[in-house]
Amino acid sequence: MRRMLFVSLLLFGMLFLSGCWDVEEINRRGTVNAVFFDKGDQHAFRIGVAIHVPGSLMPSVVGTSQEFEKRHYAFSAEGNSLMDAWNELQSNIMRNLFLGQTHAIMLSDEAAEDNINNLLDFIGRRFTVPPDANVMITKSDPKGVLDRKIKNNFIPGEYIMTFFRSKSKSNLALPISLWEVYKILDNGTSDLVIPLIEPSQGQYRIAGVALFSQGQMVGELTLDETRMLALLKDTASGNLTVPQDDKYISFSNVSSKTKIEPRFVNNVLIFDVKTDILAKVADINPRQKEVSIANQKHFEKLAEQYTKRKFEELLVKLQALNADAVGFGQEFRLNYPYKWDKNDWHKVYPTVKFNVSTKFTTQRTGLFR
Repeated sequence: MRRMLFVSLLLFGMLFLSGCWDVEEINRRGTVNAVFFDKGDQHAFRIGVAIHVPGSLMPSVVGTSQEFEKRHYAFSAEGNSLMDAWNELQSNIMRNLFLGQTHAIMLSDEAAEDNINNLLDFIGRRFTVPPDANVMITKSDPKGVLDRKIKNNFIPGEYIMTFFRSKSKSNLALPISLWEVYKILDNGTSDLVIPLIEPSQGQYRIAGVALFSQGQMVGELTLDETRMLALLKDTASGNLTVPQDDKYISFSNVSSKTKIEPRFVNNVLIFDVKTDILAKVADINPRQKEVSIANQKHFEKLAEQYTKRKFEELLVKLQALNADAVGFGQEFRLNYPYKWDKNDWHKVYPTVKFNVSTKFTTQRTGLFR
């Protein structure tokens, strides 16, 4: 009797078990490895995707059947709204679009010049894009950037993911993921800094970073300015070249630690910005067999003066654009929470003063031939 009751309950319970209703045949699915957003030529919005050929995720092996002539295809569509553009895109593709393996999200500079909160809200509500997907800005046509065949025949999303995870890019690109974009916008204590990417010599390259103010792109930094911003934001490893009259001094393994302290003087908000920089001498011109202690101290003094001047120039530019790319708002809120609640940070930020100081230390001078 107990056995019959157990079997009856088991069979009855199976009626309420959920099944895998989202199973879809691979030949019916279009796996998106990159997605882009742009302004349309005839409509307000343009959305595009890069879809890889099934079985082509791994790099091709020369001389085998894996060596595809074309490993991915880019498609785009326009609409009066983001949803219209997405529906039009889906209707143009015979496969059902799947975004669970998307590694790159591209925004054209025209699209980024509008407030991107609506766009990000659309992504969060409609897409299943992984939160660690890289976000970037492109100054050229994003469809053309994604549709091109790059060296080694990598598909765009996989290549871009590897590109931004390289340690050598950390002080040039300031890479940012989708979840970090959401976090910064929700926090409201700093502004977005998103890397600019463009095609170059059959691959991609960093062209600086795009600056945002309250979710809207307001300007950009060159590579040199980006390097200075990375030092202010604490970089782990990088390179730096300091001019010396008509010569130069190059440093490698450059790392930094910045301490920011806000204070009020006569109702004026002042930020003391103190940056400690460690580096190794990589090259000097003219070369010499050994760097003396006197030369080492001289190099450090030149580097301190150079970085201090560059930091001050960068902060002037950021203030003029009302873009808090460093995160001074976070320090202001932590130290003066009551004043933070009573003030609009983006009205306060353009009026603050900065007191910049740098300390440059060479850990190793090296020998030169």
